[in-house]
Amino acid sequence: MSIQKDNGAHTNVEFWDAQWNQRSAYGGIASKLRSADFGEKGAFLRVLNRHAPGLFATARLVELGGASSRFAIDLAKFAQCDVTIVDNSEVGIEISKQLFSRENVEINTIFGDMFDLEELDETFDIVTHWGLMEHFEDPGLIFDISARLLKPGGHLVYSMPNMAAAGARLWKLHAPGNFSAHIFHSDEALDRAAIASGFETQKIFHFGVPLVRMAPAEQNRLSARVADGVHASLLAAQLISPAIWTSGHHKIASTRAFILKKTR
Repeated sequence: MSIQKDNGAHTNVEFWDAQWNQRSAYGGIASKLRSADFGEKGAFLRVLNRHAPGLFATARLVELGGASSRFAIDLAKFAQCDVTIVDNSEVGIEISKQLFSRENVEINTIFGDMFDLEELDETFDIVTHWGLMEHFEDPGLIFDISARLLKPGGHLVYSMPNMAAAGARLWKLHAPGNFSAHIFHSDEALDRAAIASGFETQKIFHFGVPLVRMAPAEQNRLSARVADGVHASLLAAQLISPAIWTSGHHKIASTRAFILKKTR
């Protein structure tokens, strides 16, 4: 199956090159505050063990849009997954290789368009993406490529920012450019598209710190600095209690996530 390149994406390679260049400059306190998300006892694996116990153990897995993925590292290290990441940002792939080397983990990297992976059709037990679906007008495109890559009976596990949270208004106010690169898809619209691509939705859940900040502020406002401070405090709470934000309300939590099974 071929998919035209004009696929309704709200981002492009230049957008992601800039994002990865910006993020590679982050460090210090920001990295320390995010450290509770990852690792053997981190929030990410706690969430997966809560909602998908045993699903990832030793699975062959591909992460779409997986540049610089801490998720991939944890799944390779602690769930013994055979992990491949795919990304069309050369900057992102190079950063990924450096990161994986520092973490002493073997993860396959593919620099290229995820829609051009026919040689990998039906070779994976699990497809993941953590913040990809919301960049496309038509979620069916992502469901189609995910189904194509999965073995019969395989699973798709993905997440996206919770744009239905009350705090999304602050995201739009403080980072309108970044916000405009994201599209809200309702649970009902996602389920219809998933069924059309041969999936059954098994679970929908929410987790993550309460949403008050999703991207760096694009304007120097006092309210943005206040949001930064609140966000840092919420992350700091997770350092003290790693399980604190592993579940959440759909109007508060920063992340919504989905588990689907390929049925045909």
